[in-house]
Amino acid sequence: MKYPAFEILVKSGFNVDWSIDNFSQLNSNAANLRDIFGLNIREIREIRKQLFSGSSIAIYKEFKEKWTPITLAMAEFFSGELDPKRGWVEMDPINSKKMDPINSKWKNAYDFMELFAELTGFDPGKFLAWLYRDKMHIHDYLDYLNECLTLGLDIKNRDVVAPKHPMEAHRRTSMIVAQQRARELEAQRRQRLVSQDEQIAKAIRRNIPAVLVNGAFESGVYRATVARGNADLIAESMALGHCVGTGDYADAMSRGSSFIFFVRRRESPDAPFFTMELSPDFRILQLRGRFNCDPPLDVSAFANEFTAWLRRQEKPRRCERRLGRPVGDGGIKRAV
Repeated sequence: MKYPAFEILVKSGFNVDWSIDNFSQLNSNAANLRDIFGLNIREIREIRKQLFSGSSIAIYKEFKEKWTPITLAMAEFFSGELDPKRGWVEMDPINSKKMDPINSKWKNAYDFMELFAELTGFDPGKFLAWLYRDKMHIHDYLDYLNECLTLGLDIKNRDVVAPKHPMEAHRRTSMIVAQQRARELEAQRRQRLVSQDEQIAKAIRRNIPAVLVNGAFESGVYRATVARGNADLIAESMALGHCVGTGDYADAMSRGSSFIFFVRRRESPDAPFFTMELSPDFRILQLRGRFNCDPPLDVSAFANEFTAWLRRQEKPRRCERRLGRPVGDGGIKRAV
């Protein structure tokens, strides 16, 4: 046999598949198990029992030679981050513009662990043992450092960079950062809605008769008013159980591509009843009530009367835009 070491492995109880997969990382020219692995019999028995990978064995031996030794189980746990053949060894610096003293000098996990040793006195072996106690990967720890930076914590402080329970500290900073991010997003959302409401107001002033901007069209037992922004649309959506408050209709109103009007009973003008979407030329696109129900005949008749009136206002609206004021009530009654 070209490689007697392979036969020795199989005869010693290592299965064929494991031997094939990991043979390249062992001493293939050796004539006994100790020389094949470069380890003692106790370590070899543990490897045979747990079938640790060849890369894990190489990592275990490296730490045994250079730093505080780690266990084979620890080497297996971190092998994906320490072995370039299995994936992540090259890493981008975390927040490199902010990181001091941990900065762009480090290129891989080993460089990082040496820099970590400068901060804490933990050599790479102690660093991995500290993380392994909490079953925390190096990736997770880097996320923790990023969160500390985001929160403005001093990573030169040993209590920050090396907390007693790193995974618990990571969960805590993750929660705080998430809450902070949620507040920022909410503030952005509110600002976006304010900006969109301003666009909606401009579109209404450009396209809707001035007397309707703060007033209502009334006929018979019904009245119609224009939605003035996101708050109106959301309230209408929640009350009637349809989708006018989802954002698409606010977008359309801000562009002037459609307009939303609320149909109410005159006796209860603040109670949502029916919602009407009109095209820019005041044609009915949708008229829906609670849970998107269709309107009764009298509501449809009112909507048709209202839209017919709107279409008749084209010439007066041109005058209104030129004069900057209403030119007549046209059957409109101001809302009180």
